[in-house]
Amino acid sequence: KGVYEASVDFISQSISVDVADEEVLRKVIKTANRFENVKVVDEEEALPPKEIRLKEIFQIVIAAVLFVAGLIVEHLFARGNMGAIIASYILFGVAYITVGYPVLISTAKNIMKGKIFDENFLMTVASIGAIAIGEFGEGVAVMLLYQVGELLQNIAVGSSRRSITALMNLRSKSANLIKNDEQVQVKPEELKIGDVILVKAGEKIPVDGIVVEGATLLDTKSLTGESTPHSVKTGDEVLSGCINTGANVYLKVVREYNDSAVAKILDLVENSAANKAAPEKFITKFAKYYTPVVCLAALFLAVLVPLGIGIATSVYPWTEWIIRALTLLVISCPCALIISIPLTYFGGIGCAARYGILVKGATHLDQIARVRIAAFDKTGTLTEGNFEIVNVVGESDTLLLAVAAESGSSHPLAKPFVGIKTPYKAENVKEIAGQGVSCEIDGKSVLVGNLTLLEENGVDYTEAQSLSTVVYVARGGKFIGYIEIDDSVKAEATEALYALKNAGIERCAVITGDNERRAQKVAQQLGMIDEVYAGLLPDEKVTTAEKLKEQGMLLYVGDGINDAPVMSVADCSVSMGKLGSGAAIEASDFVLISDSLTAIPTAVAIGKKTGKIVLQNIVFSITAKFIFMCLGVVGILPLALAVFSDVGVMLLAVLNSLRMRLPIQN
Repeated sequence: KGVYEASVDFISQSISVDVADEEVLRKVIKTANRFENVKVVDEEEALPPKEIRLKEIFQIVIAAVLFVAGLIVEHLFARGNMGAIIASYILFGVAYITVGYPVLISTAKNIMKGKIFDENFLMTVASIGAIAIGEFGEGVAVMLLYQVGELLQNIAVGSSRRSITALMNLRSKSANLIKNDEQVQVKPEELKIGDVILVKAGEKIPVDGIVVEGATLLDTKSLTGESTPHSVKTGDEVLSGCINTGANVYLKVVREYNDSAVAKILDLVENSAANKAAPEKFITKFAKYYTPVVCLAALFLAVLVPLGIGIATSVYPWTEWIIRALTLLVISCPCALIISIPLTYFGGIGCAARYGILVKGATHLDQIARVRIAAFDKTGTLTEGNFEIVNVVGESDTLLLAVAAESGSSHPLAKPFVGIKTPYKAENVKEIAGQGVSCEIDGKSVLVGNLTLLEENGVDYTEAQSLSTVVYVARGGKFIGYIEIDDSVKAEATEALYALKNAGIERCAVITGDNERRAQKVAQQLGMIDEVYAGLLPDEKVTTAEKLKEQGMLLYVGDGINDAPVMSVADCSVSMGKLGSGAAIEASDFVLISDSLTAIPTAVAIGKKTGKIVLQNIVFSITAKFIFMCLGVVGILPLALAVFSDVGVMLLAVLNSLRMRLPIQN
């Protein structure tokens, strides 16, 4: 009671709660602390990973020393010497408790909760079983080697986690607000749109803003993966999370913290692990049924096989078959699969983050690897989206009316009109998706948009013969002129399309609301476009995407609010994080922080590499397990060697997963 919302982030190892008061928060912390291996602490109290690892290493070293001492006493002094035999038992016993007590406690707790068949249970049964039949050294070896494997696994997982949690350092803890000509230090969450802040040299930019005074160099590597410093000057927009490496600059806040680049990145990263890929779901189900089946098989070997042999021969080889059953239990532990598969996807998400690509879940890495058709929005995606007015044709007030009508529009085509002074003021403004704007100016209806807008309102017009984007203007039902606006193709667009074709994308298409001539012009400039679908309204874009999907897995790339419905339909979608609208970012599966199209083939390469490593680990782990289990059942593989082989398979799979941290070759 009193908890309105709660979420757990396993990557940053934090719990976020919205509570009624401090008393409820204390109850939340008390409840969370009851969970196994969970303790809520202040940042200052938290033990660094290195200190935790040192504790585990110390326990393993002590247990290993006692184990070796026990072996020496057992094999050199124990023959006929009861004191030496007892001494070896004590050494083995202390070694076993030192290294095995966490596993024994976890097993007991899990059994009480009804969670029996896990790796802790398998190791407990195998080690205690070995001790029960007099194989004390084998029992200690089982637990010791298992804990060594767990330590190495934790180190590997921690290494992968750090590649993602490095992004958490993007967030600034404070901001320098300029208030009444004085600096006031506040939290980034307290900043409002229009506030002016000072970002000093060496500081992170706390929220998105526009430079209002000064010029500097920004380190954008943590956002975009690009190491080259980015220069900014007065009037340039800058994103939160970048580091000011030059001079002091003053910024005007353009987005509050919750809507800033850093907040979006952290939200996406924190939730990326929640969306599991198909192989991860398969492994979870596989382990759920596989472990009980193996336990029953071990029980069959330990009881029914020696019993059957005894009935037939009057000799009951209990010890031999119990050891074989215990060996089967040890080998059968599915740790290699359970650990390495999620770790591979975890590494893939972290790898993408280093290249300025945010992935909303592991399943999207699988999808982008299978894409065969790539479709692109034109404006702001393949082109810069920085429109400029290049020509005005018609009556003298054509441009001034258009400026007034477009003043409240969020469409990219409205940007060229910003900053132009006009004596007119638009009223009753209505933005018509895929057509333009209608409004009233000085009591007369004014239409500013494409030819469809004029046609649907019964306006006679003269069509402009231009390859530029044309905005038509009508007043009082009469056509008065048009404005030509031009946009340039992105410099890296051709390179990105070429790389996509090399990555296995069979066809590239343009889906745009712009007219056929201009769309074809862009396609010709790029040279790698196979199909052009132009003059489409938002619902027609969706229909086109659905038809393309019928021919193969579809990737859609866009940046505007009109692209969100198409992104929802596509098998996989990418949005531009810097220029993209909130709706497009929300609907997409991948977000490109740098807005660079060359990141798309990198994302495809990461998806393919992830899938390849996952398949390798599945095939290798299952094959190796099957071979070792067969050797164990026929009595060729000793119990201690069974543990070593199990740990070895797991470590090889984990090391293979860590290849996701290596640089990607497109």
